Amino acid sequence: MSLEVDVPSFQEKILDFEDQIPARHAFKISEVSQICDVKNYVLRHWETEFPDLKPKKSHNNQRMYTRVDVLHCLSIRYLVHEVGLSIPNARRFLLQNKKRTQKHISPTELTELKLKYEQLQKEIASFKNYFQEL
Repeated sequence: MSLEVDVPSFQEKILDFEDQIPARHAFKISEVSQICDVKNYVLRHWETEFPDLKPKKSHNNQRMYTRVDVLHCLSIRYLVHEVGLSIPNARRFLLQNKKRTQKHISPTELTELKLKYEQLQKEIASFKNYFQEL
């Protein structure tokens, strides 16, 4: 049985989720677990079920989720736990609606880009200072 999901209300929900995510670059699985209110093993299972959920591994082999990954987890949790979709139907919904959301940069991605830009500006300023001192 597949349940219908109202796409505009889902997109509004996504914007609400972004407020729940702390302004940081990376999150450990335990932190994502707390934010999403699910167990660690649920997140690991979702990684096998949802192709877009691929957290990077740190140098000590810990999962490191980006803000986009956390937002994706919150979206999955909403679809599965609150709307009542099965995992295959949630996966299908996210894949079908991915094209709609890819046309615009999400506020989360924009925040990440701004943070990276600011970091690059600091590095460039540091290099300038270094070469001016030579």
